[in-house]
Amino acid sequence: MGKSDSDLPDELFLELASKTRCQILLILKDKPTRTNKISQALGLSVQETHRNTSRLVDAGIIAKDSEGLFSLTEYGKLVVEQIRYYQFLNRYHKFFEDHRCDLPNKFKQRLGVFDNCDLVSKVTNVQQRLKKMESEAKEHIKLVVSQAWEDEGKVLLDRAKNGTKISTIFKFDAVMPDEIAENIQKKLTNFIQKGILEQKILDDDSNISLYIADKQAAIMFPNQKGEADMNTLFVGKDEEFYEWCLDYFNYLWNIAKPIVKGKTKFY
Repeated sequence: MGKSDSDLPDELFLELASKTRCQILLILKDKPTRTNKISQALGLSVQETHRNTSRLVDAGIIAKDSEGLFSLTEYGKLVVEQIRYYQFLNRYHKFFEDHRCDLPNKFKQRLGVFDNCDLVSKVTNVQQRLKKMESEAKEHIKLVVSQAWEDEGKVLLDRAKNGTKISTIFKFDAVMPDEIAENIQKKLTNFIQKGILEQKILDDDSNISLYIADKQAAIMFPNQKGEADMNTLFVGKDEEFYEWCLDYFNYLWNIAKPIVKGKTKFY
């Protein structure tokens, strides 16, 4: 069947355009709830709550059982999952006015999992957060590097010496401080034969940096010029966010190429 104007979600967006109705859906996401409890939670009159729940029932998003409990329908559960996506975009719309999001669509569609992340600002704070995250890693570190910084190289060398497995994807035009390119990188390559370090290179222009350390993850988006931006970092331990980052890393790892010595400016 072909698509038509009747498939456009205008009626759904009309229901979600109400902050009150969105709040009701988020309450029902946790558990079925009666009208009076919804009223108390939102500070609404019973009449106002009834008016909004009736609209959601008519839209097929929620249902009311014989005991007076409202709950999400299967359709409603799918709708609520998308609310997180729009919450994230709405909260950080100023950020994405200044930054690019060059992700494959299958990853853009899951950006709602970023809703439980922290946004760290300023270069010093970003580097301190990453240093702490990577320094605490015991099992593995997975990186997509657009711009390296000196202390990070020292941390990775220390972790490699302690047996933490490190997988790194370098962007072809990654910015690499001389200290890392000339000294630390050479020391790190000694761990390749030991199976502790593996490295690949990726030739694309997304300039998204990714950091995974055990069960923590972080991502850095480039500015509108496509340049790596060390001033902002989304970071978190949320399970779904971690899974998103791991999926994205594995996607890039599968399309990245082995590093050929002498073919990059830092190796």
